[in-house]
Amino acid sequence: LIAELPTGSNIQVRMRLISDEIERLIEITEKLLMLSRADANSLQLDMEPLDLSELVTQLCADAAAFFPLLDITSDIEPGIVMSGDEKLIHQLIYNLYSNAGKYNVENGRIDLKLQRDGEEFVLTIENPCNDIPADFTEKAFDRFYRGDHARGRKVDGVGLGLALCKEIARPHGATLEIRTPQWRTVVVTLRGKLA
Repeated sequence: LIAELPTGSNIQVRMRLISDEIERLIEITEKLLMLSRADANSLQLDMEPLDLSELVTQLCADAAAFFPLLDITSDIEPGIVMSGDEKLIHQLIYNLYSNAGKYNVENGRIDLKLQRDGEEFVLTIENPCNDIPADFTEKAFDRFYRGDHARGRKVDGVGLGLALCKEIARPHGATLEIRTPQWRTVVVTLRGKLA
């Protein structure tokens, strides 16, 4: 319908806005469904060896395209392989770096690091952020939690992304932690077993 309407017309613009809102509602519904499945311990996992180094390298390249005004650095140890569901792990890491980009400062940075630590891998994503709420580290993984700064800046989302990340990490035997070690700095750490 959008393509058939006169280009730039009011009705075409309204249809595009409606279409965007429908896509947003579909995304929210899919996240809620996945969280419901996680609650029921019925997430369907397609476990296979997954080259995490390659996946994170590709996501870093994507991050540079999505956030061209941010300085994106990476320190990725090659050959890190885990057993996981590629689609879900991709979504988890995408959500983390997407948050690092959305909740950043003007002309800020995202630092990604992936390393071995004994029999485990450790992925850290660090970014500066203004106005970190006092309860952020305690509530960041709560469903529907959004700090006041997220609402004020009108960042898209409803507060399900980090909750979903934690639920994806759990059946993979991985842990997810969020810290604010320095003033106005957020560090997210994903730790899990090597394949």
